[in-house]
Amino acid sequence: MEEINTQLQELKQLVLIGAKNAFNIEEAAMLMGYSVSHLRKLVASNAIPYYKSTGGKFIYFKKSELENWMLAYRVNTSQEAEQAAAKILEGRP
Repeated sequence: MEEINTQLQELKQLVLIGAKNAFNIEEAAMLMGYSVSHLRKLVASNAIPYYKSTGGKFIYFKKSELENWMLAYRVNTSQEAEQAAAKILEGRP
């Protein structure tokens, strides 16, 4: 029974995260699959966009900015890399 309650609580958190546009650090970590401590390190190094409350006590994140940050560095597939190389070679005499 305790396991079911834990799973229901996790499901509830995920549903709430899906509906929100701004997150506290715990919610942002859950969305991203990071630990809170790792997210704090990213904040401390200004490696991720975030907002501070008045007085700086709380940290908040905007969902769209987190998604953009997570998807910022797309890696080409092998097929895409081969196509790009072929285009370069075609352009040579």
